Amino acid sequence: MATIDQNQGELIPMTRGQAYVDITEYLNMPQSDAAKKLGIPPSTLSKRWKEAVRKRKWPYRMICKIDKEIMTLLHNVPQGPNAPPLPEEIEAALGTLLRKRQDELRPVVIRL
Repeated sequence: MATIDQNQGELIPMTRGQAYVDITEYLNMPQSDAAKKLGIPPSTLSKRWKEAVRKRKWPYRMICKIDKEIMTLLHNVPQGPNAPPLPEEIEAALGTLLRKRQDELRPVVIRL
């Protein structure tokens, strides 16, 4: 039977005594911090990551880069109750960046 632990995410029961955990919520932090929160060594998390997703880097740096681009776009837009609506090119750029961000944060389940 699976148990849910707030510090370790949701454990998913599997056969042969192996436990799997959804690490999606940890993808927006450095890999070492995620390993601490999961209670496993960073090297083990790295190995399990490579097992689960082939040819994909840990997304933290890309997420930071995308977030900076989003903040830059939003910083240059006037805000307030009587501010004009977003220009189409900024709205399109925001949509593209948000889709990239969602793609980087797609769900990942690793073996513990």
